[in-house]
Formats: sequence, structure tokens, C-alpha cells
Amino acid sequence: MKKQPVQQILLLGLALTIGIFALAMPDEDVLAETGVDQYPYITFTIINQSQFDFSLLLYGPNSYDITVPPYSEVNYILDRGWYAFTMGSCNLSEVGTFDFTNDKTIHVPVCGGTAGEVDRSSQHIDSSDYIRPATIKIRNQTRQNVDVYLRTLEEHHFMQFGPKEVQLLLIEDASQTFVYSYTACGKLYTGYTRLFVHVPFDIKCDS
Repeated sequence: MKKQPVQQILLLGLALTIGIFALAMPDEDVLAETGVDQYPYITFTIINQSQFDFSLLLYGPNSYDITVPPYSEVNYILDRGWYAFTMGSCNLSEVGTFDFTNDKTIHVPVCGGTAGEVDRSSQHIDSSDYIRPATIKIRNQTRQNVDVYLRTLEEHHFMQFGPKEVQLLLIEDASQTFVYSYTACGKLYTGYTRLFVHVPFDIKCDS
């Protein structure tokens, strides 16, 4: 039997290897349609600066049950995609959706505060945009018994005051504008107001 030259054998082996590799590679159109050229995971960071546990239930391409202790920072690797969430912060909860198609960081400020000083790009989330509770002071500046009604679409508070009485009220979302109404000095008072931690809401009559 006539021997094959060594160079011919090497060239034949190289050609077979290239052919097999080409068959194994997916079509470019398939890559574009499936998005497999995109890394399938994202980095997710939670910075909890509040005095309570921060919890997050995520439902989407995968499911995650996350709890972050007070004053701590954690990092996770999540499957890329859109998620429905249930967020627990400052002993309150909220639901919604998150776009986790790129890296994200959630900043959890002290309850009642905001993380407004952080980068407001699409990669950063301020939990107080969803949950911002506050304890406010309401003062009856009249010498009458007064009933006060404060509400938003989500919150409704009915309070009764004696003359010159002061009460504290926990509101679930200090970022909202409240509608108020009360009757004092023979007149109905109504309007809109923001409620602030360091500025009391005063019940009073026209001077």
C-alpha cells in the first residue's frame, strides 16, 4: 500500500476539523433572534441604610426571596429579564415591576428619608420612590372639638381632636399630596397639602 505524505494527512485533518466546527456554530440570525449573544445574568446590589430588614420577592425568569438586614450591603446574580416584585420596607409593603435587563442597585434610605443624593440613572433605584412612611404631628390650634379627614387614593385617615390637642399620625407615603377637610369656627375648610416630618399640620380658623 502506498503511504500518504504526512503533509496531505495533516491538511485533511485540518479540513475535517474546520468543517465540524462550522457545523457546530449556530446561524447568526438564530443568535440575533434568541439574544444568546447577551450575557444571561445581571449583578444586583442592595444597600440597606434603614433600621429595618428590607425584603424583596421577585417573580419572573426565575424566583427569588431576598432579605437584607439593617445597615448592610449584599450582591446577587439574577437571571436577566422583567420581574414582578413585592417589596417590604419600614414595616410596609408595595408591589410593582422591575426591569432587570441590566445591572441594578437598590438604595434603601432611613425610613422617612430618600436616597436622592445617589446617581439617578436607570441603574439605580431609590426604594423611597415606592415606600416612604413618615410620622407627622397634627395640632388643633382651635378651642373646639374638631374632626379631621386626610386622604390620598391609597390612604384614608379620620381623626378626632379636643381643643388644643396634638396627635401623631403615621402616613404610609410622605411623597403624596393629601386632601384634607375639617369644620372649625362654623366653616368648612378643605384643600390639598403635603405632610412633612418636621413641619406640623395645623388645624386653625381664619384670623
